[in-house]
Amino acid sequence: MQRPPWLGKLIGGGLGLLAAGPFGAVAGVLIGHLVDSVHRVKRFVGGTLKAVQGTFFETTFTL
Repeated sequence: MQRPPWLGKLIGGGLGLLAAGPFGAVAGVLIGHLVDSVHRVKRFVGGTLKAVQGTFFETTFTL
């Protein structure tokens, strides 16, 4: 299941707002942005890596 790309920012901003007010909200959104970026990269690399490994495996044992 694919999660929305803004979910980390929303959760981080909300928690930051509750913990430290407006400045906490800004910090939470920035941290949430980093979490969203890492999640997006991890999802992209994971699928590509599996495809490369599958092709390598097939090619190696076909020869």
